[in-house]
Amino acid sequence: RATDWYEKGSSIGVANKEGAVEAFSKAIELNPKMAEAFVFRGMTYLVLLKHREALDDFNKAIELIETLPSKEGISLAYSLRAMGHAKIKNYEKAINDSNRAIRLCPSSDGSGLSFAYVSRGYSYAMSGKNQEALLDFDKALSSAPKSEVAVIVYQYRGHVYFNMGNFKQAINDYEMHIKLSPFKAEAFVYYNLGCAYA
Repeated sequence: RATDWYEKGSSIGVANKEGAVEAFSKAIELNPKMAEAFVFRGMTYLVLLKHREALDDFNKAIELIETLPSKEGISLAYSLRAMGHAKIKNYEKAINDSNRAIRLCPSSDGSGLSFAYVSRGYSYAMSGKNQEALLDFDKALSSAPKSEVAVIVYQYRGHVYFNMGNFKQAINDYEMHIKLSPFKAEAFVYYNLGCAYA
């Protein structure tokens, strides 16, 4: 069944990214209208740096979700597509998608709203709009201060502070990022942290 393959892909996750893609692809083959399979395969493609494939999947997921009465998952799909656009430096489209995600996200979904702000903040940061990025990262943290999204926020906000020369704030954010995710912090986080202390 498609749901079995979808659950297999979800359980594999980042531990076996290619295997997850295969499982989600099998789910889609069995049920081409399974929007969540497109969403999660797209997420996996993002991790694999296959940005075009990810965008194709997010486009299809949004198309399918738009036909559902509940529109469940639409905000996440827009947030993820925003990240896909940002990764290929199409920041205007990324910000537009993030704006849609923020507008469509249920107020009760703190983590979803937080990720929507992260996706827009990332695009602002990458396009040099540091103050706008900081505002969005602050909103992301206030929306879901203890979620997994917070780990990403501290990393991204740390980068913004570092690039602005505000090393004290950068150190605080990098250390918080490492504290929350000690085994997943990327090498350049430690490098920037060392430079900020220097």
